[in-house]
Amino acid sequence: MNYFFGFEQIIEQEIRFFFNLNHLIFVFLMVLVLLALYFGVNSTTKKGIRRTLLALGFVLFALEAGRLIWIAAENAHLGLPFGLDFWVSTFPFSYCGVMSITTAVVLIVTAFKKNTQTIGVQTFYNIIFGLGMLGGLITFSAPGIFDYRFPLLHFRNFQTVAVHLLLIFVPLYLIKIERLQISLRNAWMAAAGFLGTASILMTVSQISGENRGWALYIEEMVIYAGVYIPFPWHLFVLFLALFSVTLIFYVVLGRKRIIKPAASFNIYIIICGLTVATIGILLIPLTFPQSPVENALGLLCLIPLAIIIATIALARKKNTAN
Repeated sequence: MNYFFGFEQIIEQEIRFFFNLNHLIFVFLMVLVLLALYFGVNSTTKKGIRRTLLALGFVLFALEAGRLIWIAAENAHLGLPFGLDFWVSTFPFSYCGVMSITTAVVLIVTAFKKNTQTIGVQTFYNIIFGLGMLGGLITFSAPGIFDYRFPLLHFRNFQTVAVHLLLIFVPLYLIKIERLQISLRNAWMAAAGFLGTASILMTVSQISGENRGWALYIEEMVIYAGVYIPFPWHLFVLFLALFSVTLIFYVVLGRKRIIKPAASFNIYIIICGLTVATIGILLIPLTFPQSPVENALGLLCLIPLAIIIATIALARKKNTAN
């Protein structure tokens, strides 16, 4: 138990996973685990599917709560203060962290819904598919997934692997049970999820001064490639790169038979709204005296999120009225 949860289990020599044999073996094992989950979880009844969705949601919650409790306990063990910096760095303010909480909430709420082909449910499902699964895949592909201070089977590393594994598995399971309908015409929902999350992470980063979710710069590009893209234009490059991969997912996994949702959207309003939100994410921080501004001015970075929500509501009303 102490080996799994302990604070003193620091390993003497780091085991690196930097695109080497260790990394390849790890990825191979994760593929095997995903295949086992995909073919092993075979609930076919409504009751069985509901229980599975609830179990997945509560497991994600438990993993995130466990991480927070462990880090707080370690902080207390070391006698360190619980200031703003601690909470900002501890709470899941990252794309995968936000998607982990979002996925857990969506799974638990929609487990009891009889009709999951509504626009609201499909929007969240597509966000989980486009952003959550991509985040999991990128994390397993990156060299910095593990906390190298601890053994691979320590809770810190187990929690990281388990959360990102579920971020990949959940959308695949939703497709398997035909709750998630993949169509290229819904790819904008994933884009809206990315922009909305970016708005939240930019707000946190501007207020705290911490670089959360690459809002201020992409540290991996600087460290491993020696490439620095000036703020805030790195976000535009990041969005294009991630959304391009997401589009590939939609093309590969898209289905010809699509259950038509209860309503649809005016795509022209969607395009205009998401464009304005993108411009807002890029330009609002440039109006600050400094970046990060480290005060309440950072709340202005939530404006793009409000624009996205208003756009979806307006586009749906417009189309429904017609």
